[in-house]
Amino acid sequence: MLVVEDPVKLYGGQYIADIPLIISDLYYQEGGVIKTGIHALGPARDLPTNPVLGYRFPMDGEGILINGTSGDKNTGFLIKVQANKKYRIRLLNAASNAFYNFAIAGHDLTVINIGSQATQPVTLKSIDIGIGQRFDFILD
Repeated sequence: MLVVEDPVKLYGGQYIADIPLIISDLYYQEGGVIKTGIHALGPARDLPTNPVLGYRFPMDGEGILINGTSGDKNTGFLIKVQANKKYRIRLLNAASNAFYNFAIAGHDLTVINIGSQATQPVTLKSIDIGIGQRFDFILD
């Protein structure tokens, strides 16, 4: 993720750190097999396994990675932060074919930037993020 800083920090610069979160999907197949599967089966989700290839493209991936890791099997993905401090989270959906509903348990997300465009702050419980989309939000 390339981060270009504005001379004027969004949200008044009231956060102590930037944290990039890159969400992607995980496939246990080699890239060439996936590409061949995509071209053979097309976009329909209800197609049977291709009898020639013996492979069906898993449209939503076989797992989710955040910053290249699946996290701990018991606790999921953890980020250590200080209590009562604000953080700017830069969220990117780098998945090849998945939409996500992103939330952080017990926290509201104050969106300040959508697709690299500053926006009026809006507080949400979760963010629906599509392929290639970016959202920056303040975690308080």
